Amino acid sequence: MKFLYCILPLLLLVSCEQIVNAPDWPAHEEKLAITATLHIRSDTVFTYARVSRTQALDERFDRSATMIHDAEVQLQNGERMITLTPHRQERRSFYHTYNYSAITQYGENEDYDLTVRYGEKTATSAVRVRRATMRFTDVRLEYTEGDPRFRTSTYTLYYSIPAPQADTHTECTIMYWSPDIEQWMEIHNAKLPPRANRDDGMLEGSIPFFARTGDHVSKLRFRYILISRNSAYMEHYHSRWVSDSPFDSADKNPRFNIGGDGIGFFMYEIIGDPVEIIY
Repeated sequence: MKFLYCILPLLLLVSCEQIVNAPDWPAHEEKLAITATLHIRSDTVFTYARVSRTQALDERFDRSATMIHDAEVQLQNGERMITLTPHRQERRSFYHTYNYSAITQYGENEDYDLTVRYGEKTATSAVRVRRATMRFTDVRLEYTEGDPRFRTSTYTLYYSIPAPQADTHTECTIMYWSPDIEQWMEIHNAKLPPRANRDDGMLEGSIPFFARTGDHVSKLRFRYILISRNSAYMEHYHSRWVSDSPFDSADKNPRFNIGGDGIGFFMYEIIGDPVEIIY
């Protein structure tokens, strides 16, 4: 009887077994996967695009096999039509990975239309880049002496900037001059914190940061950066894995703005002229 009690659960398990031949994946509709950025400095627009394709769930992932190097990628700005140059391998510049690029002059027209054609597929997107005054004003720097063993100090940059458009994020790149190698070295990018509105349309704020002091470093530079909201998502949320789920809020998972036969983001960032402080 005891033997029968032991074998009954096993018989029940066997009776519940099912043979699964393969997962029932949904039908895959291949899309163009595109990440494109307008990187604007002074009077120059650097355009970067990364074009690849999506893969089916049952297809073995191969990053190099997904890359598309022979698509037609065009950017229209007013009456100007710019064709991006393809590259046989991925490249990197200004934190962007790309396999198509172009350099053009920053024009008066604020509208940029992106079109990517590959085979029978066409993906499109459009962004409007409003002109802005990209420079800190009323800049003031304060610092507190830190640990002399490391020659570091705590700094606070007080600033004011023209109010940016609502659908953008603001950042600041902090750099110091290194006389040892005779070039500017970036400390970090700081997200500009919430600011106070002034009656004259300016915004005020402050940024705390650490930097070396003494005779080793005598100059600091600050660049004001204006970036589109989806670019802020790519840089701050996606790359740092802040978002834990595709069902998070739109602040962490903004909707793709590339349509047609493609998915992805068409973004922009405007880099201001540096403000230099000698101390």
